[in-house]
Amino acid sequence: MPGPLWIRARLGVEDRLVRVTSAEGTVEFRATRLAWKRSDSLSLSGLNERSHLTRVILRFKGEDAAKVAAGILSSQIEERQSLEAKWGELPVELLAMVQVGPLFLVLLVWPIALFLALVLRAPSDFRSALSYGGLVAFVLAMIRLSLMDAELKAGPARAWFRPRRVKAWISVDADYLTVRTLGNVEGFVPSRIEWNGTDSFAVVSGRTRFRILFGKSDEATELLSKIRASFPNVEVATV
Repeated sequence: MPGPLWIRARLGVEDRLVRVTSAEGTVEFRATRLAWKRSDSLSLSGLNERSHLTRVILRFKGEDAAKVAAGILSSQIEERQSLEAKWGELPVELLAMVQVGPLFLVLLVWPIALFLALVLRAPSDFRSALSYGGLVAFVLAMIRLSLMDAELKAGPARAWFRPRRVKAWISVDADYLTVRTLGNVEGFVPSRIEWNGTDSFAVVSGRTRFRILFGKSDEATELLSKIRASFPNVEVATV
């Protein structure tokens, strides 16, 4: 909780009501916004029973604990467009790109096909081709996984077999570009913006890259202006 010093507190969530209890008392409110402050701390704001604005800053023992708490809290946040607009969250869509789903599908089907070939006593040439083909597929899959580890990683939205659109909300402050989806909240420090058209661009943060889709071109321009104001060293390019 905010104050001259950090105060030990207990956090509880029940029926969309957030409860923070410390030696100074108990604060209860319905959360409407969550924003990252550091990798291990976040701010939570909303309205109490008297419809007064309430805000607390929570710091956790580590980044993993903070992410778990953020995921739980995000599922309890009320989706109220007026409050989102008031607090500067922009509703967008993220384009989740295909990852390793097809590779895992090949690795799953291969042993099943080989087993059926043995049980059904398929010709030896067919079994040999299936065995060597599966081995080649396995080697290629391992190479692909190694290359993916060295490439830019996917952002807060992922897809297994085909690209999909994911609903999200984005806000920008002095520390992070915060991306909130229905089940997750992540903070990024953009280093590069890649325009893909008038209504979409990709954000690169370290080894992470994700594409944002906007409903209107002026929304993309407005968000880019906020990003450049908060992160003056960000590189902007057209691809």
